[in-house]
This record gives sequence, C-alpha cells and structure tokens, in this order.
Amino acid sequence: MHQKLTDLLQSFSSAQWRGLEKFLLSPYFNENEQVAALFQWLRQSLTGNPAPDLKPEAAFAHLFPGQVYQKQAVDRLSSQLFKYAEQFLAVERFTADEFAQDLQLLEYYQESLQDRLFQAKLRQLNKLQEGRTVRDIQFLRRQSAIEQALASWSGQRDQRTGDINLQRLNEWQDRLFLAEKLRLLNHMIGRSKVVQLDYELTWLEALLENLSQQDLEQWPLLDLYSAELTLQKTPADRSLYAALKAKTETHAGKIPDEDLRGAFAVLENSAKKNFRLDEYLQELFDLYTRQLELGLFFSNGKIHHTVFHNIVALALNLGRFEWAESFLEENRRKVLPLEMTEAFYLQNKAEAEYHRGNYGKALELLQKANPDDVYYKLKQKSLLAVIYYELREWDALDNFLNTFSKFIFDQQRKIAADKVASYRLFLNAVRKLFRLATGSPETMEALQKRRPVRDRRVLQALSEWRTELTDAPVFYGKKWLLDKLAELTPPDVPE
Repeated sequence: MHQKLTDLLQSFSSAQWRGLEKFLLSPYFNENEQVAALFQWLRQSLTGNPAPDLKPEAAFAHLFPGQVYQKQAVDRLSSQLFKYAEQFLAVERFTADEFAQDLQLLEYYQESLQDRLFQAKLRQLNKLQEGRTVRDIQFLRRQSAIEQALASWSGQRDQRTGDINLQRLNEWQDRLFLAEKLRLLNHMIGRSKVVQLDYELTWLEALLENLSQQDLEQWPLLDLYSAELTLQKTPADRSLYAALKAKTETHAGKIPDEDLRGAFAVLENSAKKNFRLDEYLQELFDLYTRQLELGLFFSNGKIHHTVFHNIVALALNLGRFEWAESFLEENRRKVLPLEMTEAFYLQNKAEAEYHRGNYGKALELLQKANPDDVYYKLKQKSLLAVIYYELREWDALDNFLNTFSKFIFDQQRKIAADKVASYRLFLNAVRKLFRLATGSPETMEALQKRRPVRDRRVLQALSEWRTELTDAPVFYGKKWLLDKLAELTPPDVPE
C-alpha cells in the first residue's frame, strides 16, 4: 500500500472521512467503483481498533476475491485514490472560501462576455469588501483581484478612451506590495534575532523613504508595519518605541490579532534597550498584561510554552507571587506542545517555589522537569546555578558552572546569538560572584551566616562591580545579581 496514501488518510478528521466518502460516491468526481471499495477497506482498517493489515495482498484479496494477486492493480487503484483524496481536499478548501468562488465566477462572466452578470457580481464583491472592518492583507489581496478583474473586463471593451481602471489597480497593488513586503522585512529582522541568520533586506531603504512621504493613518496595517520596521531598524530610539506603542492602541480592533501581536513582540524586544532594569521589567509586564486583556496570547484556547514561561517568570521577578501562581494554575493545561505540558508546569512551579524561598522544593521540581526545549534547558540550568548559590553548595556550584558553560558551547548553533551572549554574561557574573564569595574565610563565613561582609577590599570590589552592572545592558539574571551584591553590602555603606 502506498505510504503517502495512508499517511494522508490518517491525517483526516472524522468529518473529512465522511466528506471523502460522499466525494467518491459521486459519479461527477469518481466513476470507478473499485476506488470507492478500496477507500472503504482502508477506512475500516485505519479507523478500527485492531492494528491495520495494510499489505497490498490483503487489499487485493478484499477487492478481487478468488483471483491471482496482481500488484499493479492495487498500485493503480491506490494512485487513483490518492489523486481523488487530494482533489477532495482542494474542493473542500475552495468551497469554504466564498470569495474565491465569487471571484472565479467574476472571471468566468468576464471571459464569456456576460456583462450583466459580471456587473452584478462585481457590485456584490465590492459590497462585501466595504463591510469588512478589518483591513488586513487578505482584504488587500481581494481588492487587488477585484480591480484586476475590472481592468481586464474594461480592456475587452477598450475604445482607446478612458483609464480602463489601471490607476486604481496600480494603487491597490502598491498597497498590497507595501503590506506584504513590510510584513516580510519585519519577520526577517525578527527572525534574525532568534536564529543566527544574516538576511539580505532588499528594498528596505527605498520602502522607508517611500513611506516617510505618505499619510498612513487611514491604512492601519501599513501604519503599524511601518512603525515596527522603523523601530526594529533603530531599536534604542525611545520616541519610536512610544510611537509604535501608541499605534497598538489606536489600531487595536482594526487589524488581525496576529499582526497586533507582532507589533507587541517588537516592543518587547526594544524595551530592554529603552529602559533601565527596574523600569524595563515593569514595562514588559505592562505589555504582557495588555496583550492578555486583548486576548492576543491564546489561539484556540492554547498558549505557546515560551510565552507562558515569560509571563510567569516576569511576574515572579516583580514579586507578584499570587498573580503568577494563579496564572500558572489556571492555564497549566493550555500550554503547547501538549506532550510537554507537565515538564513546562514543573519548571514554572519550581521558579515559583524558588521565589518563595523554598530552594529545596524548587530543586526537587527542577530535577523532575527535564524539558526537551533548548531554551527551557537554559532557564533550568540558570535556576539550578542560582539555587546552588542560595543553598551555599559551593562545590556543586563550581562543578555545575563548568557543565553549564559546556552546554552553551555545544548548543550555541541552536540558540539565538543574543541569547548566547546574555547567558554567557550571566555565567561569567556568577563565576565572579563565586570567586568573591569564596575569596577569604571571613567572606565565606559571612555568606554562610547570610550577613553582609566587612572586608574593605571585598566591599570596594563589590561597589565597583555594582556600578558596572547597573550601567550594563539588560541580560539574563542581572536583577538577581544586583540583589546579591546588595545583600553582601552593609546598609551603612553608601552605594
């Protein structure tokens, strides 16, 4: 039995199985009863409880009882069934898109010179477009297709007078090109920050120059995409950040959730370059809660594990323990991918226990989590390093830092360059903290008893390092490190 046929059929929902059955029983689509019989046999085999026997010999015996086995006959019927299954899927998708059907009719009326029917269908399509409140890329594609059909129809009757709709077609195709190109450029820039890729951003400068001369307020999608691209090009510009943030409020409800979420993602990445650490964390939390209010994080009731973790971790870092734990428990079964739900829950629960000061419980949960995702592993290992420090397990911490460093080196091709740099800064900082903490018996004793150090040499080093860290860009664990330096410094020593 052809593997591609069984793979395709096994992906079908119950409704699609029923739909394909009707499709094959219709003589308009299928006149070969043996193809329909093969379908019924496969349906029973693939959807039944016993393990399916999909050998071609079994199929032949069912279709041609008492005859000598002929592999070519089964191959021929399998190929035909696969072709019909593909046709069914194409028809299913086409019939679900009423606009695509109407557009095909519009083109048929134009080609067959049915002027009255063409004009009636054109009015119907334009009315549908006028009633759409969300002006997304699909809207632009549809309007461009309508204008193209009108230009073709007008060209058939061209008496070398008038515009034949070319100007409107040009304007709508310009809008469509701008929207698609802006979205692609934004995606490419964003992607290059996640994975190590160096894209050639064609048309970038020309687009920005063109957009700077246009009033985009009446086109929310273009306005938002343009503001995203400008900010991504200069992410540390506070005025550009504020402009994009304002546009997310202005255009909410006028553009698809997916595009609005993309704008917030650009704001999240830019915020760390525009705010000091304490301001940045609060700003990021505000961005997250606003997106929760707008329903942007959940799709079909599910949330991606990275977003889920970022929300929980940020709330915990801000000391909003009840909020974080409530969010964690309410949404623990909604995290994608579903097969990793328990691992994600355990790791987030471990972070909550850590922030509560329950280091032993946090360590126990972390050791149970064992996530497959490389970014979750980074967070897991970072938290383990922090817990070893809090538990004053110096030997374990020393050994673990070496293991963690090797993990980052081995996995760096799978990790975004900025993340590699961030975690290496964290690792180096923890090593430095470890050396300071264990540099003298007096310092080690103070740490073991959780009291500030008094060694002037150590205090001078702490002061200089705190200044250096405060002025450094945001990186993973920066807030924790500053907190640890503050704990080591007596209250009577000025910062």
